[in-house]
Amino acid sequence: MSAMLSATAMLSACAPQPGTGVALREPPPHGWSIAVEVDQPFTDGLEVLTIADNGGPVTLDRVDIIGSENLEVVGFQLALPERELGAVQFFEAFPPELVTNAEDRQSLASIEPIDVEPPMVVPDHPDGAELLLGLVATTTGRLERSAIRVVYTREGVTQQQIYPAELIVCASPRVDSRTDCPLEGSPTPTAS
Repeated sequence: MSAMLSATAMLSACAPQPGTGVALREPPPHGWSIAVEVDQPFTDGLEVLTIADNGGPVTLDRVDIIGSENLEVVGFQLALPERELGAVQFFEAFPPELVTNAEDRQSLASIEPIDVEPPMVVPDHPDGAELLLGLVATTTGRLERSAIRVVYTREGVTQQQIYPAELIVCASPRVDSRTDCPLEGSPTPTAS
């Protein structure tokens, strides 16, 4: 699958800010856009989950998205604190270890080790764990995610947090280097 990353990230600040009464740090609102092929899973790796209150690790129960019903979560994994890079924003496949192109293979090596088996635990570590969120566009067109909902358990108590993480996906049957997906407006169609 060929994908073109457009608007890398629109962050108001790089470091997450501590939350109030929640276990995970809440990042500032941010967003990015990507052109992808319809029905081809990809990995969004922009979010790093970090413990906010030094209260110990949390276990991820579920991750889902708020936005278009035609953009679906197909799974999630965690890149643990021992990874070389803080986060790799995009992989052309999910799960990411199935990548075939050299650039993604090199990026994958830089975020290992990856936790793929439940229970997936976000450790109480300053580098946090990178959330590798598997998504798929199930129809063509412009799809929008406004936020990510993270449901987790700590010491038997289940909580949820909403991450203000906009994602614009321009899905088409074929994507090439001329396909654009701006954060605002309509996608530029791929030439036939």
